Amino acid sequence: MGEIWGADGESWQIGQSQSKPPSGSGRLLVKGTEGLIRRGRLDLADWQESAEESSDEASVNPGKSQARRSKDKTKSTSKSDGIRDYGAIISAVPVALFFHEDEAKLRQNLQQVADVWQDDSVLKDGTLAIGYAIASALKEKLNRDTLIPQTISYLDAETPLVNQLRQVQSLLEQGAPLEMALIKLLPRQTALPPNFPVALAFYCFLSTIEDLSLSVLRAKRCPEAQVTCAIAGAISGAYNSVAGIPPAWRLALEQQKGDTSPLATLWGINSEAELLRLAARLLATWSGVYDAEKFLIDTSQVFAVGAPQTIKPR
Repeated sequence: MGEIWGADGESWQIGQSQSKPPSGSGRLLVKGTEGLIRRGRLDLADWQESAEESSDEASVNPGKSQARRSKDKTKSTSKSDGIRDYGAIISAVPVALFFHEDEAKLRQNLQQVADVWQDDSVLKDGTLAIGYAIASALKEKLNRDTLIPQTISYLDAETPLVNQLRQVQSLLEQGAPLEMALIKLLPRQTALPPNFPVALAFYCFLSTIEDLSLSVLRAKRCPEAQVTCAIAGAISGAYNSVAGIPPAWRLALEQQKGDTSPLATLWGINSEAELLRLAARLLATWSGVYDAEKFLIDTSQVFAVGAPQTIKPR
């Protein structure tokens, strides 16, 4: 939902999508989710194959063997500031969902997915930061005051993103408005700093932590609005759940199906119902369903997952 707002603004609600054709990262997110469902684990070769199929953008590293990637490392064409494809970070969201309960596996699998993209430490840092935030929300351990310090500890390195996150923490403690955050994080006299959409997304989410719609609408006012909205929406969605999405947004999305749907233009998915079925199958695979492909899903129902005999009728 965040990416839709970032791409189209208010126009999508009246069926006037201005989105570009499905991006490499959007297609890879969907294909990566399908791969996790099919195999029950992260298969890097499968992910790279999906990346090749989705790579209508040059930012995806063609599926190379590990040996070739190592050989070409010195020739890496890491994106320079201003032309980096931050959408690559979004493609790792299903990995964060699938491995959220195990911090070691989460880091390992996020790093493997980041290797699919060009050797870019900025994208890798962003992927780890967003993955950690989503995992913390799903484990109900996300605290507004401690998320950034914990994320910095998780990154375990002095990087440009760490410095930006420290600035975000200071801004939040001061109760700084969005305008001040933009001035502090994006000095006009210098080039845009690396990973600024990630830092801005953290600010937009944590400054309005209980309100998904406000987080997304504030992110819409930032540079690189599409990816900033997508990241802020992903973290806020994990924290507030689908209940945090305004009913009017969901109704407008439900009424748009087929090729005209913003989901189709961004992710190659035709409807919200199809997206919910994909999410339910991922949940079923994570929770241990033997064959999620044949799992019958009623999108009008909300499933609860728990250990045997722990969920009982009232």
